[in-house]
Amino acid sequence: MLPLHLVLRLRGGMPSQEDIRAAFALYDTNGDGLLSPDELKAIMCRQVPGGTVRTEAQVDEIVRQFDTD
Repeated sequence: MLPLHLVLRLRGGMPSQEDIRAAFALYDTNGDGLLSPDELKAIMCRQVPGGTVRTEAQVDEIVRQFDTD
């Protein structure tokens, strides 16, 4: 979940590049500037209000469909 200060800033309209980078950094746990399949899995398998929880197998299939490298 995003920190409250980011949520409040994002509600005001178009997020700044700084806001986007800060939000992305929350999920890029190894700091390499990319989301690995494991980092994506950690996001997509988490239950959030109003969200769709996916299984690890479902996320693996999504990654297979769209990851070209």
